[in-house]
Amino acid sequence: MKIIDSKIGSSKDIMNLDETLLEELEPNDDPILHLYTFEKKSATFGHFLSPSDYIDLKKAEKFDVELAKRPTGGGMIFHFSDLAFSVLIPSEHHGYFTDPLKNYVFINQIVMKAIERFLHQSPNLDLLPEESAPLDPSSKAFCMAKPTKYDIMIEKKKIVGAAQRRKKQGYLHQASISLFMPDFALIEEILLPNTKVLEAM
Repeated sequence: MKIIDSKIGSSKDIMNLDETLLEELEPNDDPILHLYTFEKKSATFGHFLSPSDYIDLKKAEKFDVELAKRPTGGGMIFHFSDLAFSVLIPSEHHGYFTDPLKNYVFINQIVMKAIERFLHQSPNLDLLPEESAPLDPSSKAFCMAKPTKYDIMIEKKKIVGAAQRRKKQGYLHQASISLFMPDFALIEEILLPNTKVLEAM
């Protein structure tokens, strides 16, 4: 596996680099692990999601939360207290499947092993067998508020969020591991009112 550590950067630059890595990926390349750190509190959102439908953009700017569109799909995720990374799997690799759920299983099983090794124990980790219903329509738009099939769970809480984009030459898997509880007070400030997003998270 090729490892790229792009160090600290803006969320937009990091997302742009991931998109470039996918565009330049060749079917016979080695898989790529892209490591990075957001230079400030950030929120990334799926390619087809409009953040203004769910958060107050002026308040996000006021509290210096940087927003960036991901080249993948999925909901919004707050990068306040997480370890974010990306994996690119070329199409000739044994971990490439046309069924995206199989791709999630392939990556998440590796992530589960890494978490167990890091914790020096075997916590009650499991892949969610079936997708759960969102608490409300807004919760569906937030990655960590809406567990989906094959997400990594610990004690019935989602701890890893991910989104993918697949092309003929390979796929990009962008992921976020929750390290500790996020700043819920800040999230509440920038969320639009009258949702169950915080409760779901």
